Amino acid sequence: MKNSPKLCVAFLIMVLLFGLSHELPPLWPRTDLTMTNNLGGPVLTVHCKSKDDDLGVHMVAAKTDYHFSFQPNIWKTTLFFCSFQWNDQVKQFDIFDAPRDQDDGYKFYWTIKPDSPCKLGMQVKATMQKLLEGRKQQRSVEAEKQWNKRRKLPEGICRGVELLQKGMKRIKEGLSEMSSNESQDFHKSLLNQFSCLKDLVSYLVSLAAWGVR
Repeated sequence: MKNSPKLCVAFLIMVLLFGLSHELPPLWPRTDLTMTNNLGGPVLTVHCKSKDDDLGVHMVAAKTDYHFSFQPNIWKTTLFFCSFQWNDQVKQFDIFDAPRDQDDGYKFYWTIKPDSPCKLGMQVKATMQKLLEGRKQQRSVEAEKQWNKRRKLPEGICRGVELLQKGMKRIKEGLSEMSSNESQDFHKSLLNQFSCLKDLVSYLVSLAAWGVR
């Protein structure tokens, strides 16, 4: 039993070497981290780093996301810290701290607010997405109902519009058949009145086709 610690260490080293040489999956899956700019308007400047990696500066517009993924180490010491800048404000925060976060899963959603970042768990995020999708579907159904409702005009109006269209066609034919002996002023006056009547009928046709707005 005295050699048990040495055997454990040797076994762990063998497992790690075997895993590296045979591309076995890591002990922990890759972690995904998403940050959403909820400052209420300003562009958010994000700069995240770890001990070994600098992820660079990123500009995040309002209501949009910045995300990155990484592989936590087996010692549970992975730490990513970020600086957040907007207007004249500068804030810093440990966006991922393995002892604090690693047991909570491998997908993290942060909303960046003026007072402080707020982490949303996977279940909360999924619930919010379902609620938003439900609201969108409900609005779509209501809009379609309103659209169908406003398109339903009495049959008499639709029939009357059809007769007006036929009447306009007959009037146009009659104007073209007018004798050249007619007064030019009278003919011009009829054409002007016909043009106004044509616009009015066109408007009525559009109402019958699309419904009263």
